[in-house]
Amino acid sequence: MIGFAVAIRRDDGSLFFASAIEGFATPVWFLHSQALKHARDCRVHGLDAVVVKVKYHEPDIIGPQRHVGAYS
Repeated sequence: MIGFAVAIRRDDGSLFFASAIEGFATPVWFLHSQALKHARDCRVHGLDAVVVKVKYHEPDIIGPQRHVGAYS
């Protein structure tokens, strides 16, 4: 799936993805308008935020085998 994420441009021109408030994943939106709203909110705080296209897939959850067997 193709989605949209917000990246922050550093002073040297490189980009890094804006992180979520909780957890480690970068938020991905499937509507450009939603990502654009988030980028505008970041710009209010003085960040140089841009919307970029990203390829999204559902995360694979891998747990210890003993837990997998217990819930089957």
